[in-house]
Amino acid sequence: MAAAVLSAALHSDDLAWAEQLCVRLAGHAHEQVRGNAVLGLGHLARRFGRLTEGRVAPLMAAALHDTSAYVRGQAAAAADDLEQFLGWKGLRGTGGDHAP
Repeated sequence: MAAAVLSAALHSDDLAWAEQLCVRLAGHAHEQVRGNAVLGLGHLARRFGRLTEGRVAPLMAAALHDTSAYVRGQAAAAADDLEQFLGWKGLRGTGGDHAP
């Protein structure tokens, strides 16, 4: 499942489906699945240039504080993508709006 979520994020042409999959698996019990789902959101931001902010921003903020170092690392990489490709700011807990 950890590889499948990345494959969906990197290859699916259906943004809504791939985003929903990543969001759902970001709550998975296994840290590799959780971390890769969060990283997948970064890939989707890069590929499509948009995500559902109301769902993704809170999830990303939580992932940046996950108990797993693996998830936190993947979340940091994904947060970089969300900042670069979507213009979202404040994901790392600095507060403020996520919009450009």
